[in-house]
Amino acid sequence: MLNFTVPPTVNGNLDLTSCRDLDLLPRGLTVRGSLNLTGCTDLAALPEGLNVLGSLYLAGCTGLTALPDDTRVGNSAYLNGCTGLRSLPRGLTVRGRLDLSGCEGLNLLPDGLMVGGNLYLRGCRNLLAMPDDIIVKGRLDLAGCTGLTALPDNLTVGGRLDLTGCKGLIRLPEGLSVGGSLHLTGCSSLTQLPRTLKVAGNIHISGCTKIEVLPDDLEVGGSIIHK
Repeated sequence: MLNFTVPPTVNGNLDLTSCRDLDLLPRGLTVRGSLNLTGCTDLAALPEGLNVLGSLYLAGCTGLTALPDDTRVGNSAYLNGCTGLRSLPRGLTVRGRLDLSGCEGLNLLPDGLMVGGNLYLRGCRNLLAMPDDIIVKGRLDLAGCTGLTALPDNLTVGGRLDLTGCKGLIRLPEGLSVGGSLHLTGCSSLTQLPRTLKVAGNIHISGCTKIEVLPDDLEVGGSIIHK
């Protein structure tokens, strides 16, 4: 049980890991280090005006349904296993990595989402689409996102793009550019690869049973792996 009052400003880190009865934090809370709320299952909302200069840890906060529109995170945000999460604020910027793995209640990502590091959406099986203006400077992991049918045109991913097991994916976008490898293993509904596709690393197409022909102008820095 939490037996003290959280001050409005914390100059270092604030670690409230597994405070299961925590349901409220002060409005305008500023944490100059990292804020760790991992496993706070009763936490239904974060306070308006939350400002975390370090990383924000919310893994396993199953009661959390949304983030306030004015949430600010200086480094990375970990929301993996937040199964009740339904939405993220428009224009959310995360300078480090954003981990949303296993957020099964998430249907859409917000317009203007910018991730300076890696974006993990592994196992978000109810995710239906990605915003047209999304920016991911690191790796994009969409493995197991079985509800996803398409990606936005001219999508650029700075690192690896993992679409393993995206069985509902029908097509890849025109102008897709991948700075690492492209993993398409088990994308059984995918019928073709787009013209002008650029992949700096390998392309893995094992289990893509409907792909019969590869485009002539395909640019691959590594190998095409079909096994």
